[in-house]
Amino acid sequence: MRFNSSAVQNDQIVALIVAAGYSTRFGDNDKRAAKLNRQQTLLAASYHCAASFFKNVRVIIRDEDDMSTLGLAPNTPVYRTPHARQGQGASMADGFQALLSDASLSNLQAAAVWLGDIPYISPTTLTQLAHKANADNIIRPIWSGQVGHPVIFGRFFWPALTALNGEQGGLKLIKQHPECYQEIEVKDAGVCRDIDTPEDLHNIHSSAKAD
Repeated sequence: MRFNSSAVQNDQIVALIVAAGYSTRFGDNDKRAAKLNRQQTLLAASYHCAASFFKNVRVIIRDEDDMSTLGLAPNTPVYRTPHARQGQGASMADGFQALLSDASLSNLQAAAVWLGDIPYISPTTLTQLAHKANADNIIRPIWSGQVGHPVIFGRFFWPALTALNGEQGGLKLIKQHPECYQEIEVKDAGVCRDIDTPEDLHNIHSSAKAD
């Protein structure tokens, strides 16, 4: 089955924020709940960055997560995964299964897979990516030779994404469909600016003070 392959708008794309991982590189603390600034946790900042552009956003969190601890409002639309310990791919698979079952999203044409530790992506970049996306392709930003996020998967690929497992995520699917995959050069370091360690967070805080 093929879908409308014309370019889609931001209200036809759902941002799927993958935030069920355990972030071992961050030490014993939950990275998602770390304060990025006085008002927001890292996960909340990533959510608001996505929600400032995309009309539809869903966050994948663990079954046992407390939303207030993560800094998320009670009405934040979330999907809970029971398979978080099996890796990012397993969490994504649960997320895409939930997307396909979500009647409110039945007319959407693509999903932007966004990581919960990437809070700095410009609207200009997201506009650029959305303009290139359609229901039959896979779009990924590239900055200074580095691939980044979000990766936008057309709806045609959603059923295959429900079969992911382990840590690989959608890379295997990208390799299987090179003819549908396109890297978009952007001028936005934010697509690669993830926060993996306490040092990364400290550097951001230091930079903010310097500004």
